[in-house]
Amino acid sequence: MKRRGLTREVVLEKALEIAYQKGFRELTYNGLARELAVQPQSLYRWVSNIADVKSSVLANYLGSLVDALQAELENYSGKEALVIFAKRFSEFVEADSMDRFNVIDILSGLTEYGI
Repeated sequence: MKRRGLTREVVLEKALEIAYQKGFRELTYNGLARELAVQPQSLYRWVSNIADVKSSVLANYLGSLVDALQAELENYSGKEALVIFAKRFSEFVEADSMDRFNVIDILSGLTEYGI
């Protein structure tokens, strides 16, 4: 990818893609640069460091999850909303534990990057 086309959003989208494909723990600064076809030091224009990348990826991922849950639950309240939330969260945990971006990664990332 040419540098001209890079933005912070493009860099973070690629980071999220890597996290999904290879696993959150496999997301590295050098690997991200390689995937974007730029030198690692060039990434400093758009992100501060790997902690910036990983915390942004987690925030984006969790934001999408919250938005999806909120949209699904907006017509429910009380116990019914709680039951649906629990079911969806359980499905999320199950699905993501089979993917590369799993709940353990999310929880450890939240602890490590303080989101």
